[in-house]
Amino acid sequence: THITIPSSSTIIGKNAFDECIELAEITISPSVTTIGDYAFHACFSLTHIIIPSSVTVIGSFSFKGCEKLRKIEIPSSVVSIGNGAFFNCCSLSQVFLPSSIKIIRNNTFLRCRSLIEIEIPSSVTKIEYSAFEGCISLAKISLPDSIVEIGESCFKYCIALTQIEIPSSVTVLNNNVLAGCKSLREINISSAITKIGKSAFKDCSTL
Repeated sequence: THITIPSSSTIIGKNAFDECIELAEITISPSVTTIGDYAFHACFSLTHIIIPSSVTVIGSFSFKGCEKLRKIEIPSSVVSIGNGAFFNCCSLSQVFLPSSIKIIRNNTFLRCRSLIEIEIPSSVTKIEYSAFEGCISLAKISLPDSIVEIGESCFKYCIALTQIEIPSSVTVLNNNVLAGCKSLREINISSAITKIGKSAFKDCSTL
């Protein structure tokens, strides 16, 4: 099924296409500014979506459970991506984050099992809890010096991750931050770290 959002629309509301399981393709009009919470939740057949440069807000859990979604390009107009926006998008392998994003919110990419690599823009100052938890294919991630906080369980069970450098701007390694990263062989901890939380490196069996 293919749906085109008309040019008269500015908002795709909460739960608008929730569980439209046969929806495979959607064209969003450049008049749309907001994609609401759970707007495309559990659209199991959706493989690709282009977000127009008119969009400024992607709501919480908006694409949660879109199991066939492989690629998404987020335009520089987007200033906010809600909690769990791509939670369990298990086929998602490519994501492009714009420099307009300042916070990667909790659970944003939780269980995106096909995500291999992601570049965090230097505009980001905070990565909230469980943002990349369970991204079992994530082998490489670069953290810019702009980041001052990395939340609990942020990279928990990223079992393909072999190396990570924590920027000196971060002062606390929170609970479970890298727990279960079984392939992690090297980590550079700066002298700026004042606290290492509970189970921060638990089950990092090759460290």
